[in-house]
Amino acid sequence: MASLDSQRSGLLYRPAKQTVRHCLIVMSGVLRLLSFTNLYAEDTPGNSSGNSWDITTPSGNPSSNSNSWNITLGAGVGSAPKYPGSDTIRTRVVPLIDVNYGRFFLGPGGLGVNLYQDGHWRLAATGSIGLFKVRKESDDPHLQGLGDIDGTPRAGVLAGYRSRWFAAAARVNTDVGGNHQGTVANFEFDVRYPVTQQLTLSAGPRLTWADSSYMQTVFGVDATQARNSGLPQYTASGGISEVSFGVGARYRFTPHWIGSARVSVGRLQGDAVPDGLLATVLEPEIMLPCVGQGAIGIETREEDERIATLCERLNHFNTQQCAIAERAFLAEMGGGCQSPVAAYAEILGHQIRLRAVSFRDEKQVRRGEGKRPIKEAGDLGRQLAGELK
Repeated sequence: MASLDSQRSGLLYRPAKQTVRHCLIVMSGVLRLLSFTNLYAEDTPGNSSGNSWDITTPSGNPSSNSNSWNITLGAGVGSAPKYPGSDTIRTRVVPLIDVNYGRFFLGPGGLGVNLYQDGHWRLAATGSIGLFKVRKESDDPHLQGLGDIDGTPRAGVLAGYRSRWFAAAARVNTDVGGNHQGTVANFEFDVRYPVTQQLTLSAGPRLTWADSSYMQTVFGVDATQARNSGLPQYTASGGISEVSFGVGARYRFTPHWIGSARVSVGRLQGDAVPDGLLATVLEPEIMLPCVGQGAIGIETREEDERIATLCERLNHFNTQQCAIAERAFLAEMGGGCQSPVAAYAEILGHQIRLRAVSFRDEKQVRRGEGKRPIKEAGDLGRQLAGELK
């Protein structure tokens, strides 16, 4: 038998309505430190300072529409999924620049103008140019053939209400660059608790809605992508795409120095999670696979020396020895594809390790493990089977 795979995974598939591939459970955190603010007013419920990066915090000086400058400079550390639906978290250090001049503001969220603003309410128009890619094909092997998703110019509106005890906001923006990234709406609500004059805690839910154009671009697979990637076509419809909940803290060290942190947990919804397959990676410590999983075998004619020579060149010795140990175990147990036994072999230095479990005795689950030199793979399989019979 010729075996081609040098690595094997314990990947279990079963029918479900969710898929880990789209990262159902999303963990993200944002930490902003050493924010320097040229404050023209204290940050009280009726008087806020800048921070256009926070949708629940009105930008500019709400007490006046005069042409005064309000600048925040600092640095941040952010952790978030590499792309929408990714199960890989990426942490990076980013600069924080937030500028307000009268009704106008500029920050990480783009450029905007406050159409209406008082001590509690805010209505603004916003725009961004989309400098960064939404997703790169190189971000994950699962994305091969799907191509990159470039950033796109977006225009929108945001509205918010803020008081001492809670803040609520809604932001709607749409693709104006013709890149098929549609319209996205974010809704936020936070309960705020001022522990001291310096420390404020907050917590609340977030909800994201996206139209079919955005959903198809980010989560769908069109005909071209299907041909390039080997994945089946998938059409994603619009609707609620994510629900999350977060907690945060904000601490004012001095009138000019502020530190804040927020951690949120989210779950993709709707067509961001296609019906069909749930794929969960199960480590061997949790569940052993069936015998011979992940090894590719090539069957040849018995006396065809030319093909046998070619297969010998393709053969991966370590994987072959693992398969030999597992198959020897199964044969000694007198089992087949339907037998309630499992075995998993792996190479550790100059030895082969075999773990196995048998459910043949309804009253007792029998488990075993053994190690021997690599060339004694078959003997190891038979030995372990003898112990579990």
